[in-house]
Amino acid sequence: MSWPDSKSKITILAAVFALTALPVQAASYNEAVSLYEKRDYEKALPLFQEAEKSGIQASRAAYYTALCYHQLRKAREAKAAYLHVVQRYPRTGVAQQALGILEKIDPAFARYKSEVLKRYEEEQNKQYQELPEVVKVKYRNVGGSGHMIVPAMINGVPIKMMFDTGAGVTCSKQSFLDRNRIKIENTKPSIRLRGVGGEVPTRVGLANITVGNMTRTIPLQIEQDQSTSKVPDGMGSIMQLPLLGQNYFKDFEYEIDDANKFLIFKKLASTQVASVASTKKSTVKSDLEVPFYRMGNHIIVTPKVNGRECEMILDTGAGTVAFADRHLAACGLNRPTHALSGQSGGVGGKRVGYNFLVDSIQLGPVLRKNVHCSMVLHSDFPKPLLGQTFLKGLKYTIDPSRNVIRFDESSKNAY
Repeated sequence: MSWPDSKSKITILAAVFALTALPVQAASYNEAVSLYEKRDYEKALPLFQEAEKSGIQASRAAYYTALCYHQLRKAREAKAAYLHVVQRYPRTGVAQQALGILEKIDPAFARYKSEVLKRYEEEQNKQYQELPEVVKVKYRNVGGSGHMIVPAMINGVPIKMMFDTGAGVTCSKQSFLDRNRIKIENTKPSIRLRGVGGEVPTRVGLANITVGNMTRTIPLQIEQDQSTSKVPDGMGSIMQLPLLGQNYFKDFEYEIDDANKFLIFKKLASTQVASVASTKKSTVKSDLEVPFYRMGNHIIVTPKVNGRECEMILDTGAGTVAFADRHLAACGLNRPTHALSGQSGGVGGKRVGYNFLVDSIQLGPVLRKNVHCSMVLHSDFPKPLLGQTFLKGLKYTIDPSRNVIRFDESSKNAY
């Protein structure tokens, strides 16, 4: 469960204006990097040019070439070199950085920006079309909580992640990456994430995330926690896992079959992919379908709580249906006086909370009675969370091309 302060989508227009050196791995880079760091740009320049021609970290070598020209105050050559990076390596992080610098140093570049972005979008669409048509993944629940734990890899390292529709972005704690010796290169300061436990600072870097037979390169938000922290046992250890969030799968139709513990991702047609970002309205075609809308990357639905409509975030990463104390009145609920006290945790840490029962919650054809809920004190997550005490055991499909949730006939009964 995580909520960025601002839109979490990392766009190609993210400008990085500081002319800092990027970390490098190839041994043949050592001399060039050393020269660059000593500000000997004249000698470093031909070495980076030769490295690109040789295919040694080619995109980074090209970017370093542009940086050298820039530092040498050779504006014409620098502009040409930055544009070369954008056009030749459009899928890379350095292309994003080069594009941002071009906009800063060359106001006339705006005339060409639409053409460059069109090329980038074409590359992104090509990358999407190369993904598998169908990806079927077995998951498991832990400790009766309903949390969905999937096998995955980050940069080729096998790990486990929590599938979380309530996480707008895919994120990990720095301590988890350190314990598993996962290196994310070229990170930079990023947004603050808000969760049940409050706000946390993050850095962001591109990572290769693999689930089933699908690998995608996406921005990974890295929570800046203490790597020396002791790993808790039981459910606490589950909450240390990375969250597989909406920026990994929001452009797929995906089915959640909680009875059989399967996630099934289905690739959309190219015309449908375009509609994911632009679709505002839902097209409901049967009584088994429920409309939703997006708030950033989050899926917002309107269930009835004791017969009263209440907007909520569809959140597979929430163990219960959860309310902040300020949400109760808007949903027709009173602060529970005989509730059991406890703690609720998520991004940002833990908060004091209370557990209580709600008589009924209904979303479309699904009616749950005597639903276990939690109320969290002094937390500012934006809307109540429709979590696993409602979703557990159901079979349903999220269709982002029409903004609907389609429930299976088997989920139509009252509970």
